[in-house]
Amino acid sequence: MLFETRNSKLETRNSKLETRNSKLETRNSKLETRNSKLETRNSKLETRNSKLETRNSKLETRNSKLETRNSKLETRNSKLETRNSKLETRNSKLETRNSKLETRY
Repeated sequence: MLFETRNSKLETRNSKLETRNSKLETRNSKLETRNSKLETRNSKLETRNSKLETRNSKLETRNSKLETRNSKLETRNSKLETRNSKLETRNSKLETRNSKLETRY
């Protein structure tokens, strides 16, 4: 009888431990699934970030080229404006000279 009681208590204890173990395994499985989903999500975000960084780098390069081109065009425009101003001055002087010559003759 003493052995039966002891055996029954051990079986009860064992059953409780098995239940606890099963719950822990279920919990662990859920955590592993969650971790896997988070790793997948993280991988997708890293890929997206890498693509955005590449795109940003290309846009920065393009912007730099456009700024250089714009600077060259501004320099060219300035030179043409200076040239135009000189030609206008020259033209004005020639017109004045021509007018004086016409008045003289």
